[in-house]
Order: sequence, then C-alpha cells, then structure tokens
Amino acid sequence: EQAQTQPAGAPAGAEPGKPSELSALLEKAEPGLALLRPEEGHHPAIQSIKVVVKHAPSSKLFLRINGKDIDPILYDGSARSADNRVAVSLWRGVPLADGDNVITATEYSENGARLGEVTRTIHFSGPPTAVELLPERSTLVADGMTPPVLALRLTDKDGHPAREGVVGEYT
Repeated sequence: EQAQTQPAGAPAGAEPGKPSELSALLEKAEPGLALLRPEEGHHPAIQSIKVVVKHAPSSKLFLRINGKDIDPILYDGSARSADNRVAVSLWRGVPLADGDNVITATEYSENGARLGEVTRTIHFSGPPTAVELLPERSTLVADGMTPPVLALRLTDKDGHPAREGVVGEYT
C-alpha cells in the first residue's frame, strides 16, 4: 500500500481548513493515532456519519469503511495543535450500510512507512424486530390520577437499539 499525500480521502492539492469543531478537540488531545468520532457504541440515526481521526501532523492517512476507500469529496479539512504535536482530520457524510460498518484509519510516515492502524465498528440499526417491556422504567399505577408510562426497548435483528425516528406499527 502506498501512503497518500493528503489525509485519507483528501482531493489532490486540497488546502485543509481548520473547522472550529476540530479546534475544540485539539485542546485536550495528546499525540497518537485515534478515532475520535464516531464514539465507541454510537448508534447513528441517519445513514451517514462524521469521522474524526487524531494523528501526527506530518503523517498521511488512509481511511476506509467496510474495506472501501472513502470518497475524497467527503474530506472536510484538518487542524493542528498550536504546538504542532497533534492534528485532527474530518470527513462528513460517510455513508453507512445496514448492520455493522468497520471504519479503518491507517497512518503512514512521510516516507511511506506504516505507523499504525485503528478500527471501530459502528452499527446502523435496521427496523425494530424485537420489543422488551422495561417494568423498572414503567409507571403502571391504576389510581385514575397518575398517567401510565409504558417503557419499551426496541431492538433490530442483531439486538442493537432501533435507531431514533423509526416508525412502525404494533398490535
């Protein structure tokens, strides 16, 4: 594999910006390779995500999802810490497939040597296929004054929480 001259997915000759959301992440960042967004356990509500990778400022990144290169148009810039010890790069609108999605960021030195790789699995839930009553979170008092609250957990076929905004019927 050959390292790219820009962060993964960056168009040739792109001038990385310094979005303010990246600046906030740099304030507490320590050197090293890491996937900062999406967070571990994140269950996205829509079928695309933002990916933020922390890396060395002089390194090159190669970003993939489910083994496929990220479209370069999705690269949205990078920012460096004031002391130039840490950089973060951002991609927006990275598409997800139904089910598990594996994000892989590979870091290369300026001379092309592989420095490291990080991965994260993000699950994009399908429609709910199972429901579970949560009695400890329900209020089922029949006193004519207390409104009943029925707490349910909806999960997809893989046991992950159904995503926000999914509408369906029940009987």
